[in-house]
Amino acid sequence: MTFSYTIGEYGCTKCSNTRSEYSATMSFPYVIAAFLAALALSFVLFREPWNFPWYYFFCIFAGELLLLFIAGFPLTLFKLVTGGGSIVRRCPACGGQMTFRGQHISKSQRPRRTDSVLLLLFCALNVAVWVKLYHHV
Repeated sequence: MTFSYTIGEYGCTKCSNTRSEYSATMSFPYVIAAFLAALALSFVLFREPWNFPWYYFFCIFAGELLLLFIAGFPLTLFKLVTGGGSIVRRCPACGGQMTFRGQHISKSQRPRRTDSVLLLLFCALNVAVWVKLYHHV
């Protein structure tokens, strides 16, 4: 399974230093995680006391994809606070201004740290949903 990334390339105007910034995109492992979470939740919601029809699975799967999207917000805010998402980028070598040179999509077999944190936050949000569902009964 491969993880997809959008890579932004930046170059310094004073020296020849370059910098790459990685951003996670929706890839196949995330869809599998959302599908498995929707499958587990649908087993509960199709039984007593809810008795949802079978076609509600698609709504539950859409909700899990939305939950995965919501799990990415803290990572985005953390990136903005630490300066990774600021508009003005400075060269770490000379302090000159870095200009945007373009972006491309890349794939990797190994997950980056942000992928692990995103899946961990997704699992934590799913646990919160299960706890809320348990206390609702």
